This record gives sequence, C-alpha cells and structure tokens, in this order.
Amino acid sequence: MILLLIAVLLLVVVIAGAPFVPAHRADLEELLDELGNGAGRVFIDLGSGDGRVLAAARRRGFNPVGYELNPILWLISAVKLRSLRAVRLWPWQLANLGVVDVIYIFSTSLHLKYIHRPRFPANATVVIYGPQPSDWSQQSSMTVGSSVIYPPVAQNAENKLP
Repeated sequence: MILLLIAVLLLVVVIAGAPFVPAHRADLEELLDELGNGAGRVFIDLGSGDGRVLAAARRRGFNPVGYELNPILWLISAVKLRSLRAVRLWPWQLANLGVVDVIYIFSTSLHLKYIHRPRFPANATVVIYGPQPSDWSQQSSMTVGSSVIYPPVAQNAENKLP
C-alpha cells in the first residue's frame, strides 16, 4: 500500500511538476564568464532539471548543489554529475541557502510568487533565467543573455532591504 502511494505521488510530480526547459548553452557560457572563477564558491541551482547548469558550473570550478522535484530529472542530474550528493530531490523552496555564493533560478510565471529577495542571503549573487519578479525592478542588475544577475545586497547600497 505504501509503495503504491509513493508511486502515485511520483507520477503526479512527473506529470504535474515544473516544466523542464533547459538553459541555452551560449547563454550559460556567457553567464559563467561573467560570474568569473568559481574556485571555492558554492553555486546552487534551484530547479536543476537535467543538471546541465550544475555540470557547467562545476567545469568552471564552482561547488554545485542542485534542488530538483522531478525524480526522473534528479536521476539524470545525479548520473551526469556522478554524484547523488550534488543534487537533492526536494522542492527548491526548502533549499538550505545558509552557505552560498551564487543562486541560479530558472523562472517561470509559476515561480515568481516565491522569488523574494529577502528570502535569499544578502551576500549571495542571484541569477534569474527567464521572467523577472516585478518587486525586484528597483534592484541593480545586469542582463547577460537570457539571465539577469542581481549582485549581493550586502555589497550594493542600492539594494539595501528595508
């Protein structure tokens, strides 16, 4: 009975989960060029899909950590990265953001209601690929390809939170 319940839940996640839309390779390379050397820096991908962003970040020296809800994409990521620890199988809203340098978010209109700057550490660079949250419009940012880079609030007086 428990196995049947788990199977049904996984099927619901796969069918009704977040859409999988991979990042464009050229956009990703341009973004990582802008972020610079990743040596010793933690790169978290919230909604890591098939792991292509995590793999590219690792090639640039970052310590990548992904969060993915879809168990099939999670497995693909784990195989691609050759690590079960690099990708967590749980919703990105529950991600541990305690020690992070870069947070990468693939945004859809469904995600926008959860993306609020106070939720993220002040010392983290936040990168949003896709639609941008309207309440972030007053923050300084830089567009690179299809991504927008928001510098750390702690290092940017214009981004001070109330």
